[in-house]
Amino acid sequence: MFAKHSLPPPAPTASGELRLNPLYALQAEGERVRLRLTFPSQEYEEEYGACRQYLPEELTIDRQALAAIETGRLSGELLDLLRRKVIVDLPNRYY
Repeated sequence: MFAKHSLPPPAPTASGELRLNPLYALQAEGERVRLRLTFPSQEYEEEYGACRQYLPEELTIDRQALAAIETGRLSGELLDLLRRKVIVDLPNRYY
């Protein structure tokens, strides 16, 4: 009844606007930025907590990589973060 479906790899350029997933709180640490998964409320976490299956609880990325997100072009580690939904491709002017 259930079948696995593979996802196509993410495109190296955005179709909209690339941003960090808003569930991550940022903390600057010199030339790196620590991202920590944070839910806006207990109710939100109860409803959407299953995202912990694919979103890392915490990770650290370079400030340069963070700045590269805004260019709309990704490669290497950032493409993996897009695939894992740490970086999201949102419609233009979503925020």
